Amino acid sequence: MRARPADEDDWTALRRALDVVLAYHRRDPVSALATTRLVRTTPALCARLLEKQDGWRPVLAQALAERPGDDPRPTPWPCR
Repeated sequence: MRARPADEDDWTALRRALDVVLAYHRRDPVSALATTRLVRTTPALCARLLEKQDGWRPVLAQALAERPGDDPRPTPWPCR
């Protein structure tokens, strides 16, 4: 996220930052789907995935807050 161009809007920057993750799915979609299904149907793996995702939220919010701009940028997770 921090490596994205400063003139890119926040949502585009966030979307493009996910290209790294999506590249794996594009390289081997059959394996990626199988892995996703395994994680989603195995309680311990699913719980760990949710923990990891929860850990990304404050990091992404901070990266968004640090992006250039005059107006304050709201966090995309207002329920936290």
